Amino acid sequence: MNAQRSANFSNAAYLARYLHDTLGGPILLACSSKASTRGLAAAIAAAHPTGNDQPSSDLAEFIRRRHPHLKPLSDMADKGVAYHNASLPPEVREAIEDAVKNRKVAYVTSTTTLAEGVDLPFRCTIIFEWLTGFGETQAPMPALLFRNIAGRCGRAGEFTEGDTIIFDNQLGRLEYTSEQTRRRSQTRLFADPPPVASVFANDNAKVLDKRAVMAVAASQLLASIPENTEVDELEHVFAGQSYAAALGTAPNELFEKAREELLSDAHGEPFARAASPMRLTRLGEAANRTGFGPLTCRALIDYVKFFEIQDDLSTLAYDLVLAFGAMDEQENQLVREIASLKKNRFFMKANDIPAVAACWLRGAALTEAFLALPKAKESKSAVRPDEWIKGERDSESVASQYDKFVDVTQYTFGVYLPWLLRALSAFSIYGSQDALSFQWQAAADAFETSHTLDATGALDFASDNDQV
Repeated sequence: MNAQRSANFSNAAYLARYLHDTLGGPILLACSSKASTRGLAAAIAAAHPTGNDQPSSDLAEFIRRRHPHLKPLSDMADKGVAYHNASLPPEVREAIEDAVKNRKVAYVTSTTTLAEGVDLPFRCTIIFEWLTGFGETQAPMPALLFRNIAGRCGRAGEFTEGDTIIFDNQLGRLEYTSEQTRRRSQTRLFADPPPVASVFANDNAKVLDKRAVMAVAASQLLASIPENTEVDELEHVFAGQSYAAALGTAPNELFEKAREELLSDAHGEPFARAASPMRLTRLGEAANRTGFGPLTCRALIDYVKFFEIQDDLSTLAYDLVLAFGAMDEQENQLVREIASLKKNRFFMKANDIPAVAACWLRGAALTEAFLALPKAKESKSAVRPDEWIKGERDSESVASQYDKFVDVTQYTFGVYLPWLLRALSAFSIYGSQDALSFQWQAAADAFETSHTLDATGALDFASDNDQV
């Protein structure tokens, strides 16, 4: 498999160089994974001489100076080659985009960070991996995604035409890549996009997905109550106005269950009263400000009832991830596994959350936080993480771990925790005295911006809560 993947990289690199020599550049190569962006860019650079007619020494020096762990990328940039994915620091992604605009990069391999929605002067696009997803979910790229990616080349004002080429990549599920099925599977990319489906009408969804859909349905029904004060049987009206109903299957049962959850007083005050029409309770008004479903809202209320102010936000982050990391609305599988204390090969574990949170809050480089992980320090891999961070040696396995670390860290501390903290603020009136006095909004802002420390390097989160 590795030999075939390496051969694919080499063949696609040859195709890219041929297109550049015959049609011009820059050339965009769309990949389905971050690992592929690195591997394919390395293959292009390996056969591309230094000192080509599109030097990018400024970009290379910028990367070397600011991010030593990206030395392979800086070496590629010296040859007019770059990769672009979400694990790169934003300033590096922006620098690469500027280099493309200024025609100082001839080849860019990218995930959807560049493949959708960015107007850059690409002459050709190569679809290096036409299958997307992993394992059982792997399937041909959706036709709409193919059209979006194809639209990255030949932009008006830059070129009079653009070409999109599908690389005949034979790696992937045999039901799509065998000699008998591959051509037929690839033609699906050119088909008209299928009708938009409705998650409300998907009876084949996994259990976790169904629970997430129920949470969304209940929170949306809750939000519609104060906006429809004269509507009786709101759940049926809501279901009838859904896209699922337009497709012929009104999700009445789903919204009837959502209504039952909102009206239930089995766990205390309900979220709504069954007046005609429904009316929000005080609890419902608080829940309506959170965006969470009823089950998660109940869990948040239980949390604030017994809340005690922590020594620091890092410890609070640990508590919140363990308490709410597996909630229906939480969508990152690795975070779910961390919260559930599930064993896996990912370097970051639950006990690492306080240290990583502390690094995040003081604005430290993610490479510093990654290198401080005990699993990173104990790694017995051929290339140690510290060697990779310093740019001394390259390692795809370490880079893959870092990819996951960046995804989990940015999502957990920059997105999910601020959402939780603002929800806890809404429910603080139901909590302990500490919950009432804690500055939930300020804590959310601190995680979201990661630079709201005062001159002493600490925030005062124990002062009176202005929101109450």
